Amino acid sequence: MADPISWVMIAGTGVAAAGALAQGEAQASAARYNATLLDRQTIATNAQVANQVARQKQEAAMVQGSLLAGYGASGVSTDEGSPMDVLRMSIANATLDEHLIRYRGELQAMGYGESATLDRQRAKTAESQAGFSAASSLSVGAGSSNKNRTISKSKGDDLKPSSAYQDAVDAQDRARKQYGIK
Repeated sequence: MADPISWVMIAGTGVAAAGALAQGEAQASAARYNATLLDRQTIATNAQVANQVARQKQEAAMVQGSLLAGYGASGVSTDEGSPMDVLRMSIANATLDEHLIRYRGELQAMGYGESATLDRQRAKTAESQAGFSAASSLSVGAGSSNKNRTISKSKGDDLKPSSAYQDAVDAQDRARKQYGIK
């Protein structure tokens, strides 16, 4: 039977390990939530870009229609010369504006996507780190228990560790197996 101090040390080790796991899970959960928000922001950005492009096309069509109507009302031929050059320039500028809107939107959406990927990686890292921290707590606890173990002599020179020490070692082994630590 283990002495009360050993039991307190084992309990403290267990609480520290559980705390490390809970903290890691909280950090991972927060990072996953942030990644989800960033994924939603990516979707929203793409929708905004589509709307801006549609609006740009509509405005460009209105400007070009206005030019053609003005030329037609004044009797200017749009088949050649300066009126055609102005119309071509208007179409080229509208196309450039459309491409710039798409490009800026794609960059913004890509930034959100990359941030979401980083947050998902942070979640994985937090979970792994929690396992290592828990195993470390158990290892330190087992070491402390080892210092305070009672060693009894039985037949001959055989020494036996206390049951509290063995319980801590067993807990450490279980944690290592659970988290894949060798």
